[in-house]
Amino acid sequence: MELIGYVGVDSGQVMIVDPSYLSQWKDNEFEYRTGIRNKKTGREIACWDVVEGIGKINWATPLPEFDGKDMNALAEDKENWEKFDIYPDAGDFSYSGVCGVTCDDEGAGEIAIGGSSCVASQSGRGDGSYPVYAKRTEDGRIASLTIHFISEEEDGDEE
Repeated sequence: MELIGYVGVDSGQVMIVDPSYLSQWKDNEFEYRTGIRNKKTGREIACWDVVEGIGKINWATPLPEFDGKDMNALAEDKENWEKFDIYPDAGDFSYSGVCGVTCDDEGAGEIAIGGSSCVASQSGRGDGSYPVYAKRTEDGRIASLTIHFISEEEDGDEE
């Protein structure tokens, strides 16, 4: 394989897309909702919810309604509570849509663009500059591209 350059990553993710689709890109901020849900009642408590007398809460905010326990402590009660993450824009051709795809458990996936698509992926180690290699056919055409997010030496450490 031949090193053809480097891809810079500042958001922990990359996207492969035909540049002719970039005019359809929706420029937005990452939107998501994370919190806990009561398995019996369906009640949700989420980060950035506003609680009377407290204001906006996060995972570590003591909640008077639950004897000062925070969402982290409540989530430990797996019989009654479950964690959730909701990515409302996942799969949209936008920054928030790409983040929704790369933040899920798979870490990569397809993004629809009208009748076509592109792919997005986490970048393995987060931000940085990553080498991109091309494999060529005998007549010199590019057969495949490979981005090395984690070197073979580092890969042995990933267990």
